[in-house]
Amino acid sequence: MKAVMYHYVRRHDPELPYFTYLDFDSFRRQLDWFESVGRLASREEFEEALERGQPLPDVFVPTFDDGLVEHAQLVAHELERRGTFGVFFVPTAPLETGCILDVHRIHLLLGRHGGGPCWMPWTGCWATGACRAREMHGVPRIPTGISPKDPPHASSGS
Repeated sequence: MKAVMYHYVRRHDPELPYFTYLDFDSFRRQLDWFESVGRLASREEFEEALERGQPLPDVFVPTFDDGLVEHAQLVAHELERRGTFGVFFVPTAPLETGCILDVHRIHLLLGRHGGGPCWMPWTGCWATGACRAREMHGVPRIPTGISPKDPPHASSGS
């Protein structure tokens, strides 16, 4: 059995031109592919396999993190239409506090205003996913003054 993890599965929102996500139609094509090379498990089959401790070869189980509204509005309906299910991990803090998670605030801010390339020193390269998303939706690149050839300099402030 292969678990495939998803976060943001949504449709394009022009108010979030820099947001990084998997388009809902692409998600559906991924499900089609899983079904062409294997199959999607039913909830009953999945639970039975867990109880027995037996593997399910060539079976895919999609998982969804963070309890996002699109999971209820788009994803759950698509899975139900296909006669399958997903495992949804829902954080309790937003239910207890009435506030979205800080990580989602950051994603929404970056999705609305951009963030430019991000140097990832542990990999030795630049993260450019936001750049690809901008180009995909025809949003002009915002000049940052930083070249991918020029690694950022360490701050000298204290």
